[in-house]
Amino acid sequence: LRMMGPSGVSMMAFLAWSLAYFVRALDKFTTEPRFIQRAGAAMGFAVACKWFALVPWAMCGGLFFLQALRLRSRDRFIDLVLYWLIFPALVYYATFIPYLFVKHEPPYTLWELLTSFQERMLDGQKRVVNSHPYMSQFWDWIWMRRPIWYAFDKEGAQQENVRGVVLLGNPVIMWGGLIAMLGIAVEAFRKQSLRAFLILYFYVGFAFCWVVIPRKVAFYYYYYPAGMILGLAITYWLLKTKREWLTYLTIGGIAGFFFYFFPILAAQEIPANSFMRWMWFPSWI
Repeated sequence: LRMMGPSGVSMMAFLAWSLAYFVRALDKFTTEPRFIQRAGAAMGFAVACKWFALVPWAMCGGLFFLQALRLRSRDRFIDLVLYWLIFPALVYYATFIPYLFVKHEPPYTLWELLTSFQERMLDGQKRVVNSHPYMSQFWDWIWMRRPIWYAFDKEGAQQENVRGVVLLGNPVIMWGGLIAMLGIAVEAFRKQSLRAFLILYFYVGFAFCWVVIPRKVAFYYYYYPAGMILGLAITYWLLKTKREWLTYLTIGGIAGFFFYFFPILAAQEIPANSFMRWMWFPSWI
């Protein structure tokens, strides 16, 4: 399934849960292991939904390791091994147990689930190499330069109407979030804000991990996790400014663009000669 499909949405739900507990566990005044336990469990489920979650798993693990070094805490190193390495792996593999009850000849074995199943999934990822009209690169996603069309049909005797479904980010979030992210970078390094650093850290990781991930064919929906972080960046500044009118203006702008683009998000019938009003750039077609 695609990143925006049920697996991607489920991954983000577990990922949000994991990151919330991760932030609590990263607090230098927190010594209880329950937060890293819960973060690890949720991360295991996130990886089971989509392997992309291995990216935040590694990013969080790196920060946990630095925390353990800074605190010189043996208990923290033990927590890291138990609850961020072993525990998420057990949760991940536990999601394959239902396969043992599936009628199959020969029956699936536990060893098969642990080995060949994983190899087949990895092989399936490597086989996606054919070009596609709507394929794009990660730098296209950042500027919202190349969205992806899921459907486009012409209707009517003279093909005077069209219907289409396009995956296109909300301009207020996609472009406004980039502006907010620049300010967050300043906050993170000049004012040593942990919240700002974490928002910047995860956005950069989610958006630029595709530099090293060996994926020859990629699409705009891969930007979904990074796009979620842009929403956090905007929220960070709205809470910091404490100006209600700006919050209402931002929410109103987001809602306004949603309704503006709704006809081409939901395959509504529109006149063919008015289609271009939603195509702001040639690369969107």
